[in-house]
Amino acid sequence: DLVIGLGAIVPHRVKGFSGGAKIAFPGVSGREMMDANQWDASLRMAETVMGVAENPMRARMEAAARLVGLRYIVNAVQDRDGRLAGCFAGDLVAAHRAGCALAREVYRADLAARADIVVIDAHPADRDLWQSVKALYAGSLAVRRGGTLVVVAPNPEGVASNHPVLMKMGYRPHAEIIEKVAAGVDDLVGVAILADIAQIVDHADCVMVSPGVSRDDCARLGMRRAATADDALAMAFERQGSDARVAVLHHGGHILPVVREG
Repeated sequence: DLVIGLGAIVPHRVKGFSGGAKIAFPGVSGREMMDANQWDASLRMAETVMGVAENPMRARMEAAARLVGLRYIVNAVQDRDGRLAGCFAGDLVAAHRAGCALAREVYRADLAARADIVVIDAHPADRDLWQSVKALYAGSLAVRRGGTLVVVAPNPEGVASNHPVLMKMGYRPHAEIIEKVAAGVDDLVGVAILADIAQIVDHADCVMVSPGVSRDDCARLGMRRAATADDALAMAFERQGSDARVAVLHHGGHILPVVREG
């Protein structure tokens, strides 16, 4: 009789922020709806979605959640140490938007300008590459076009055992992925993640520091691999020059870089 959604709010590449209606969609939705929403987001650059509460994917989610009777949510916003920063309860839209406003302030990292080199870890989303690409998305908001983006993540479970299409298809330009989707693919959610990665690799030199992902697997996804963060930084300076501007960002699984320049 009463459906209550419990969750947490952090910046999100596909939905703007997590939380709210996400507990119902994609939480308990069918494959067709998940495919449509994930692919819709992959046609947009990360900066137009991450940290933006009002977006087409979120609107679709909220319409679906109301159809299945979600009427009330309780969503937490935590700081980077896991302590409660705020708790928001009530209507699935109104309470969520209030929580998004706080989450944006908690997780934002202000930058005066995009950096030539960005080094970012993927904590706490670093179980596999499927999760740690969140740091890639966040880092793409901070690195300049043509710059070097270094992602540091353990990825003990490898690339993505739940979506083998990532390694089967591998990196290809974003426009080519769109053509393949138009021709038909089996795992649209997995291909959408490839499209998200392609948008970044198409415009930045990406270096992965990950004991769980091999050099060949990194190359298959369009990225270089380094054994350590120091090695990656040396590779980045070699490409960007000794005077390159460097930004080091932590907590990349949740962070929201905000550049003040136009």
